[in-house]
Amino acid sequence: MAIQLKTLIIIVFLVIGYPTGYLTGGDKFSTQQVRELWQICSISFRNLNPGIGQNIYMPVCDCYLDHMRENYTPGEVMDNMTREDQATLTEELKVKCNPKIQKPPTFT
Repeated sequence: MAIQLKTLIIIVFLVIGYPTGYLTGGDKFSTQQVRELWQICSISFRNLNPGIGQNIYMPVCDCYLDHMRENYTPGEVMDNMTREDQATLTEELKVKCNPKIQKPPTFT
C-alpha cells in the first residue's frame, strides 16, 4: 500500500509539475540564482562568525533573500550594483532582517 501511495505521488508530480513558483519570487529570480545568493549569505555569516549555529544564520539568510526577491530584480542584484546601491541594500537588510537574530539574555 505504501509503495502504491508513493508511486501515485510521483506520478502526480510528473503530470502536474513540481510547484517551484515560490522559489523564483514570481518568476524574477531563477532557482539557481536564489540558491547562489543564499549560499553566499550562509558562507559570509559562517566566515565572519565561526561556530555560529544554523538557528542563527538560516532565518536571517531566508529573510535577506525574501527581501531581495520582493524588492529587486536579478539584474539589479547580480553583478550590477554600485557601491552606493550595495550600501543601501545592506542597510535595508540590517533593518529588516537582523532583528531576527535572538541575542541571549545577559545576566549580571
